[in-house]
Amino acid sequence: TALQTQMSEQKLQYEQISYENSSLQSKLRILSEQNLNLEAKARILAGKLSQVHVCQKQLRDLSQRVDEKISECGVYKLQNADLTRKIEQMEVLMQQTENEGLQQLKSKLQLIKALKLENELLKVKNSQLEKEIQVLQPKKAELQKEIREMKVVFENMHRITEQLEEKFLGNGGNRAEIARIQAVIDRVKRGVDE
Repeated sequence: TALQTQMSEQKLQYEQISYENSSLQSKLRILSEQNLNLEAKARILAGKLSQVHVCQKQLRDLSQRVDEKISECGVYKLQNADLTRKIEQMEVLMQQTENEGLQQLKSKLQLIKALKLENELLKVKNSQLEKEIQVLQPKKAELQKEIREMKVVFENMHRITEQLEEKFLGNGGNRAEIARIQAVIDRVKRGVDE
């Protein structure tokens, strides 16, 4: 019957668990050696976590600089547009005042030249800012890529610790040894979560 089949399967599972439990002591000795490797990996992970914190700070600083440059560029563009309108107004005014005195005409010409010069300087400044933004954007992308790679390493380490915990801590055995191993795994997990 289905119940007998289920009971037979449970009996087989029980026998398998009993066999694994009997060999747990030898596995724990192996685990103690692996534990040393895990502690070393935890130290490496802590170092990489520190590197990520540094990268994140650099990324925040870089993002702030990019935002400031973009904002500054927008200001210069507005000033540039304003000066362009003023130049156009002055040129229209010159058309209307052709009959004015020569001195006044020269004065207005000088003003137009000064405005045009200022406009050209603003264009140069704007071009420089756009180049700086183009240089900063790849650096920002590079830092983001490095942080993504670090996160993959952390996820792999987290998965390894979960597999070790499931494999060696689920079947009872030496409580003191298990508690010591559990403490190491918890330290690694805390580092990954951070």
